[in-house]
Amino acid sequence: MAKAAKRAFVCNECGADYPRWQGQCSACHAWNTITEVRIAASPAAAR
Repeated sequence: MAKAAKRAFVCNECGADYPRWQGQCSACHAWNTITEVRIAASPAAAR
C-alpha cells in the first residue's frame, strides 16, 4: 500500500517552512502567503 505524500507549507515571500498551514508567516509577518508543497518520497526510501 502506498503511503500518502508528505507535505510542508512554505511562505511565498521569505521561504520559511512550517509543518502546518497558518494564516500569517511568523518569520516575515506577511498574511496569506503560506502555500502547501508536496514532498515526493525518494526512490531509496521506497522499498
